[in-house]
This record gives sequence, C-alpha cells and structure tokens, in this order.
Amino acid sequence: PGKEPAANVRLPALLENARTSLADGGVRAMRELYHIPPVTQTHANMNLEEVLPIREREKLPETRLPFEHLSLGVVRVAFPGQCDAGELGKLGSVNHLCGLLVEEGGTDAAAVGECTCWIYVAPYEFYGPFTALIEHLAATFKMAPRVAVYFSWLLTMKDLHTMRNEIENVASLATRSGYADVRVTVCGEHEDDCETSFDFPKEGKLLRWAGRLNAWSRVRPALESISGAISSPTALKWNRFLVGALGALTILFVSTLSRNCLLGIAFLVCAQAVTPAASQALLLRVLAVPGALVAMLHVPLAHHRKAALALSIFTLLAAGALALGFGSTTRAAQSNLGCQAVAIVLAAIVLRRLRVLYLTARATAPAAAYFRLAALFVPSYSYDEKAFFSADRAPEKVQARRKAAFDGLAVAWRKKWPHSAETGAFLRKAFSDLRFASSNRVYLPFNKVLGEKFEPATIAHKADGPAVIDADGQRLLDAAGSYGVNVCGYDQYKRFLEAGFAKAKDLGCVLGPLSHTTLENIKALQRVSGKEEVSFHMSGTEAVMAATRVARFNTRKKLVVLFGGAYHGWWDGVQTAAGNERSVDDTLTLRDLDPRSLEVIRSRGSEIAAVLVNPLQSFHPNQSPPSDLTLVSNTRKAGESTTYSKWLQELKAVCAKAGVVLIFDEVYTGFRLAPGGAQEYFGVQADLVCYGKTLGGGLPVGAVCGPSHLMARSDPTSPLRVAYVVGTFSAHPVVMATMSEFLGWLNAPATAKRYDEVHARVASWVVHTNKALEDEQLPLRVASYATVWTMIFTNPGRYHWMLQYYLRDEGVQLSWVGTGRLNFALDWEEADFDELRTKLLKACRRMRDDGWWWHDPRGNATIQLQLATELICASARGITLWWWKAVFVRMFNWSSMITRTI
Repeated sequence: PGKEPAANVRLPALLENARTSLADGGVRAMRELYHIPPVTQTHANMNLEEVLPIREREKLPETRLPFEHLSLGVVRVAFPGQCDAGELGKLGSVNHLCGLLVEEGGTDAAAVGECTCWIYVAPYEFYGPFTALIEHLAATFKMAPRVAVYFSWLLTMKDLHTMRNEIENVASLATRSGYADVRVTVCGEHEDDCETSFDFPKEGKLLRWAGRLNAWSRVRPALESISGAISSPTALKWNRFLVGALGALTILFVSTLSRNCLLGIAFLVCAQAVTPAASQALLLRVLAVPGALVAMLHVPLAHHRKAALALSIFTLLAAGALALGFGSTTRAAQSNLGCQAVAIVLAAIVLRRLRVLYLTARATAPAAAYFRLAALFVPSYSYDEKAFFSADRAPEKVQARRKAAFDGLAVAWRKKWPHSAETGAFLRKAFSDLRFASSNRVYLPFNKVLGEKFEPATIAHKADGPAVIDADGQRLLDAAGSYGVNVCGYDQYKRFLEAGFAKAKDLGCVLGPLSHTTLENIKALQRVSGKEEVSFHMSGTEAVMAATRVARFNTRKKLVVLFGGAYHGWWDGVQTAAGNERSVDDTLTLRDLDPRSLEVIRSRGSEIAAVLVNPLQSFHPNQSPPSDLTLVSNTRKAGESTTYSKWLQELKAVCAKAGVVLIFDEVYTGFRLAPGGAQEYFGVQADLVCYGKTLGGGLPVGAVCGPSHLMARSDPTSPLRVAYVVGTFSAHPVVMATMSEFLGWLNAPATAKRYDEVHARVASWVVHTNKALEDEQLPLRVASYATVWTMIFTNPGRYHWMLQYYLRDEGVQLSWVGTGRLNFALDWEEADFDELRTKLLKACRRMRDDGWWWHDPRGNATIQLQLATELICASARGITLWWWKAVFVRMFNWSSMITRTI
C-alpha cells in the first residue's frame, strides 16, 4: 500500500518463488517474540543532556511483558473440493480467518482435490470491545499506538496451553460433522521450542499467504458454525449468561413473576450449577433456552400484553426450531442463533426494566425514599425545663418572659378545666388513642415538659351551633370540624340522627336483610358519583382498602401508585413513610404535579393496577397533612394549587391510555368541596370513588362507587378466584337511615346555594384576617381551600406550635394536629367568622408579647444548624450496645425491604 503500481509487479514472482521453496520444504509455522520498546522510554533530543541535568534511566524492568514466549495455536481446516472463486463460499465463516489458503488437486476443474485453510490463533484478544476501549483511551490522551498494544497484550494475554482441551474439543466437534477435517496444534507459553508443519504438495496452489493472527474468541464460533453444533465450553458460557439474565429478571421483576416461574428459574440455576461440562450443550437446548423464554412470557414487556405475548411466542418458536435442527443445511450454529435470539430479547427486557426503575427513582417522593433510613438514626430526646425555653438561643430576658407566661398559662388552665384535666390524666393511661394523639401535638423534644404542665384533652358535653361546650362549662368555637366530618353543622347532624333513628327503630339491628333506605341511598349515590354500582363499608379506611383490592383483582395487576404526602387512612398498605413498620412492596409513591410521574405510569402500565389520588393534596402538594408535630420552623407551605385541575385531567388521560384504574379517595373531600365532591369541583371523573366521614350523617360509614367491571368480586372464567370484600355491619339499618337523611339534605335545591355562600364567606374571611394580621405585623397568615384552611407562619421560629395552646385558652377548639388542618362548616355565619378572627388576633398578640415569636435575624439557617447539633449530640449520648444492635437490625430490615421493593 502506498507504493507505485510498478513496484507491485514483483508480487506474482515472489509468490512463485515461495511456492517453489515451499514445495521443497513444506509449510512451517513457528512463533517468535518480538520485543516491544517500553512504554515509558523516550528519546532525548540531540545534545539536550548537555543543557539540562538529565540522568538516563533504564525503565525496561517495569514495562517488560511478564512472559518468556508467545503461545501459538494453529488450526488446519481441510475441505473437500477446490478453492476457486466458485467454491470459496463453502469456506463459510472461516474464509476471512485463513492465514494460508492452499488448494491441492489437478488443474482440471472437475477434479475433487482438497482446500486447506491455516488459521493462526493468537494468545491475546484484539478487535474486541475491551481492546477497542483501550485504543480509544490511548487516542483520547494522545498516546502512541504501542501503548494501546502494550496494555492490550498485558491485560488479555493468556497461555493457549491451558485452553488445549477446549480447542481440541471444538476441533473434534467440527470434524465429527463430516463437513471438514480439522486438526489442531498448540504451542504453550513455556515450551522453549515448538513448531508445526505439513508438507506442501507439488501440485498444490498457494492462494493466500498472510501472517494474520486471530483471537480464539473469533475462531471458536467459526469452527462451531462448520460443525452446525455448539461446544460444551460455549454452552457453559451461554448457560451462565442465561442464568445470570434470568437472575436479573428475577430481581427486577420479583413482584411480578408468578411463584411457579420463580421456582422454575431456581431449578435452572441449580441445574446449571450441577450439570457436568460435557452435558452443558444438552442443558442449553433442553432447559435454558425454553426456560428463558417461558420466563419472558411472565414479564410485562409493554403496555399491551398481546404484543408482548406475540413477541415471546415468535422468539420461542424460532429458537425451538433452531434447537431441534431445522434448517441445518444452512450450516449455521442452531443453538448459537437460538441463544442470540433469546439474548437479544432478554437484554431488551433488562435494559427496559432498568430504564423503568431509573424513571421510578427520579419520580419517587423524597419522604417515601428516605424516611425509613432517617428513622434508623434519629434518636429520641427531650428538653429539660431550661432547654425548653432556650431552644432557639433567645436572650435571657426573652426566656424569662416565656417561662413566666408558660407557668401563668398552666395555672389558668388548671382553673378553667379541672374536670378535663382529671379525666384526661386517667384516659392517658387507659385510652391508647388519646395517648398517641397527645404525644404527637408538637415537635417531639417539647413533649415531656408540656405533658407535665398541660392536659389538652377536651371532654365534650354538648354542641351549640359551631361551638362545643365541654365538661367544665367552657364554650370552645370548633375550628377543627371533627377531622373533616362536620360539613353541614352539628345541629344539622343532630336532626339527621334523630330522623334516622326514627326510621330504623322498628327494624333495629337486623343484618343480612336490607332495609328499604339502602335502595334510596344507592340511587342517590349513583347520581352523585356518576357510577353504576355501590358498596358500603364501615369507615373511609375500609372503603380505600376495598377499592384498591377490587382494582387489583379485576386488572390482575399488583402495583398501586400513591402520591407524596397523601393520607389514605390508617391501613399500612397505603402508608409508605411514617406510621408503618411493614415493608410495602406493592405500592409506588410518586411526586405530585410532576410530569416524571406520568412517564412512570406510562412505562409501567402493565404492572400498575390503580392510581390512588386524594384531591385534598391540591392544598399542599407533595407534603404530609399540615401538623404542628412537624412544625420545627416556618416550613409549612399550603394554598390551593391553580394547576391541580389540569394535572388531574392529564393524569386521567394517561391512566386511560395505560389501562390503569384512577381512584379518587374522597373520604375527606367528598361533599366538602362541592355537593358532587372533587369530581364536580375539578371536573374530572375517576373510575372508582371512595366516600366516608360525613356521608353517614353523623355515623361511621364508607362507600365505594364504580362501574360493574371494576366492582366485580368474582371471576366468571375461574369460579374459585374471588375477592372477599364484605363486612358484618356494612349497610347497617341505622347508618342507612341517617345516610338517607344526609343525601336528602344534599340534593335539596338550597344546599348548592349554601355551598357558594359559605365558600365566598371563607374567601372574604381569609382576606380580612390576613389584612388584620399584616397591619399588626404579626408573623401569621391563613390560607383556604373551599372550607378547609390552615395557618402559615412567615418568620422562622421554633415555638409556632405554642399558638394552639393560646387559641385553646381564648376559646378555640383544635384537633391534635394543632394549627395544621382546620375546617369550617356550612352553618358558620358572619358573626362566627368575626368571633374566630377576634380570638385568633388575641392569641397572636399574646404569642408576640410573651416572647414566643422572637426570632434570630439570621433566619432558618441558624435553626437548621441548631437542630443538626441537637440530633448529633443526642445520638452521641444514646450510642450504646443496645442502640447499635437496634440500628443494625433496622438496617437489615430496611435493606430487605428495598430489595423486595425493587
């Protein structure tokens, strides 16, 4: 190459001379090790050492290749027939590997003769992905080509003598095929003198003469292609690959694969481990390839199961035909092609799954991802009385003012609520529900001192309009709304209960036979929800449990998607952050209002049974329900999202396209946002809707509404496949009667007008209250979402939770979540709103005057640093042998949960 054409005229003469010399002495292959200059050797410029103090150093020892000789393999493949242009096709896959190509036989084209191909096998790899990477890196860093050669040799060199059995095995396999005669000579690395030769016949014709070296990884499949079979070493490698791929499938799809499929994969793994090398090819044909394909049938490849099934069946038939030997006249390696077909599909499945898991990780809500890990290390600690007032490092005067106000408030409470304090002390010991609520009112380190001074339990005596009269005769304006139940107003629920009991008193507690009001309620709920069927339950939590169960049953899929911070009841199947010790591996908790979550639903539609939405999250997307427990500073964010309606419409479209059931958990928002609930409020129709709380007209109830194909609890094609979703007290006559009264009130013409009036009053109250708070420079604002509202603090501080105690002292009833989530009822009049504003302003002034709202001008960063310091110090004090044991146990459980979730 690069020479003038005239310089190449001598080539035929050279070949003729070589042919003559070969005829006399035969053909000989021998190996010689050429010394490669050391990588670090450099050539000094002329006279440079006279200018610079350069000392010559010999660097050969540190770069010399670690072997004495190169091992060499020679494979001689003899085909019957001539090697002329018409017959070169019979060489097949070895043609491009031949270093010498010799044709024996007469000059007559009809003569049989023999075509012999010499293949030189090198002891190192080249032209592979690894060596290509080395060459790429060398070129990137502008190194000499010999650097790439050096490292390629150094890292891929191996003694062919150790592979002699494998080489001979493949050669004998090719010979047994009867298509060619294959002979092998291997010269080991430690053999001082080794050569191989054969006599060159006088009538032979030298067609090719080159010193091409080939890696064994390229020669082996070429010889297997000649034999039309697969060697045991190759089968072993394919088996290991397939078993590894099946193991990856098992890990990535453990929540999807059936038990029988998992047992089959375990059997394949054990069979591969114990099968002798000589039988690996049989194992590959009989078990590994079909087993991999059967596993693929159980994997959700795409959104459409039919497409996935068709692809898997096609691959199964193609691989089966090849494994059984059909089409052998093509002289192709049947099992190799079968394995390659399976490998491509398996690789596509695994890569797609990794992409899906990556998308899921990006869209996962942070709390669901990190809460369990944080729970391992966050210690339990409490403030003493001095630290209680100085948690924000306030000046001594401010601390003294706080303490005086705190002690004075405690004395006033004991005088105001002596009976409540006495009863509350007993209930704390005997009533675990109250004990739990009382211990979660404020940021945990403050609990100890607060519990010694205050008893916040309210022992109610009667309701008076929007207020509650407690056992001590104190009137408390109820801003909590009975956890969302009180939509109509307490007096209205009294009427529901009286009228309902009057309807049901003659029937009493007759269960099994249905009361006449059940039919009325079903028809009313069909109109409200727009759904075909209805089922009744005993609480909102049970309704959510029933909806998720029938969704999984009727879609035959496992996963349920939740959104970060959403609350769906106390059932541990839908609690993926706080409040659950069980590993929930059948749910995905994604980010609300995030396009990445939609991408996950699209990608995993074949796995996801339902998406569960609590429309109340429009008030605080991706955050847990507001509570004073988590109010460590002014970190609360709330306010109705302006994009939530559009988000729900996009979510509905994605779910419909992916075949995923959309469930609205309207236990809280149903009948509070609008007479038709969130479906009416946002203009989006869900597939299943859950109701509860106020629906019972003052009594506990839950309901699920949906189409018949999603509400089914039995499988017509499989009579033994059923979903038991029943309850003894479902559709209780008294509950049905009070529900009938509530639904009658809901459908009255005046009710819709009342909703609009109260929503307008709430919006006006928010504006005027915020204006008053701003005028007095108080660090508080209020925000509303229909009749749901909350308090937002504008300045950093560690004592915002104290406002709930001042509000209680001013006569405002709050729930155990404090200033977090509050509710107005539809019976609130303008005077009630004004009264609440007055009480709120008084409480805020007392908070400011008593020093609780002092704040460091450096802002939230100081508070975060203080919190981190407290946690570190508390951890250091709590580190004991028992603590380490507990941490290790929790870490093990957490890692196991992560594995199962993946």
